Amino acid sequence: MIGKTLWLSLLLPALAFGQGIPSPLPPIPLATSGEAYVQPASSQVQRVVRRSAPQAFDLQGVSVAEVVQLIYANAVKTPYMLAPEVLADSRPLSFRWSSGYGSLEGFLLQFLDSLGYKVERRGKVDFVMKAGAGERLETVYIYRPKYRSVNYLAELISPMLKGSFSVNRQITADHPIGEKSKGSATATNALGVVKRDSDTLIYRGTSEEIDTLKGLLSQLDVVGGEVMVRALVYEVGVSQKEGSAFSLITSLFDGSLKIGVNTGVAQAANFLSFKNLTIDFIANILSSDNRFKVVSSPSLRIRSGEEGRFNVGQEVPILGSISYPREGAPVQSVEYRSSGVIFNVRPQVYEENINLDLDQQISNFVRTETGVDNSPTLTKREVSTSVSLRDNEIIVLGGLAETKDGAGRTGFSFLPDFLRARTSDSQRSELVVVLQVTRIGEGQD
Repeated sequence: MIGKTLWLSLLLPALAFGQGIPSPLPPIPLATSGEAYVQPASSQVQRVVRRSAPQAFDLQGVSVAEVVQLIYANAVKTPYMLAPEVLADSRPLSFRWSSGYGSLEGFLLQFLDSLGYKVERRGKVDFVMKAGAGERLETVYIYRPKYRSVNYLAELISPMLKGSFSVNRQITADHPIGEKSKGSATATNALGVVKRDSDTLIYRGTSEEIDTLKGLLSQLDVVGGEVMVRALVYEVGVSQKEGSAFSLITSLFDGSLKIGVNTGVAQAANFLSFKNLTIDFIANILSSDNRFKVVSSPSLRIRSGEEGRFNVGQEVPILGSISYPREGAPVQSVEYRSSGVIFNVRPQVYEENINLDLDQQISNFVRTETGVDNSPTLTKREVSTSVSLRDNEIIVLGGLAETKDGAGRTGFSFLPDFLRARTSDSQRSELVVVLQVTRIGEGQD
């Protein structure tokens, strides 16, 4: 016979220590009929506390996240951090432990390990995370470039990946255009390290990074831009009435050609631009005037970003510094300087334009009349500029004028000077550079 009044003790989630006081029980509901009514302790789990053991846990149907939080907050009492995957772990489980089973910390480590988690101690804080988290499973990927250099590819890609390339170096070398690098490259000096390149790219990283690397290499390791640079260097003899060399060039054309003239503030900034023409056509027109004398006509094929050099002349020895070794005679150093026609160019090929760094120099050494007479004097005319051109566009650069004044006497040599006529001569010349750049192939930088 069922009694009219029934009571049911509720099982609450709690931690029972040796002398701990259990949580107060909630009010006991009364039965209103012949059937018993049971109020659940929780809508999700039922937790059981054992007070018989000096220190014990007996948790039933509790999620992984709740177990870890309960143990750390009430028993371990060590600062802790739970990874998001631990907090999101709602798998139900049973956890039973008492002090007779051994250390709680050791039991907890085994318990978490069986679930695929680990505890990592950093300072005084326990980090509970998924086993393998924070560990990089790296592998090696070897790639042989098809078109670009290993250093070029590594410098572009390395900021995007966490792995490492075998070509990473701290040493870089770059000298201004027209300046020769001094010294020779060896296997031990810095110049040798800079100049040494490899034909194989070696990368060490995770499989995800290697997949990203492959995608980048397919887009970056393509045919680079290459151009043909043709130049004509003229020395133009002009008079005061004729004006500048640009005026002579303009007058040689009948006006049917489209000529764009841009006169800047400085005379050296003047240029002429020709489109839809060839440099051979320009050369034929200028050769019809004997005032235009060709000094040099270099033609270079250059890769994008590389430097081309054309030098016709001689290396002249110049006295350098004097050193005084210990207990020895002073030593005079000798340096060799280039003179003649020197043409340096460095193109940078883009999708629409071609940027060009140009250095044109015509120089020679003459006897030093003043100062240090043991070394010759270098006289030179030089054009250095950076321009942006379209494919097959022709530009004319100039403005470097030189005037030579001379004086003399005419008459019989046996006559005294006052009976001979005085003559003076003034010769003015201007340096003009005609330049055309033609893109080769479809590559671009």
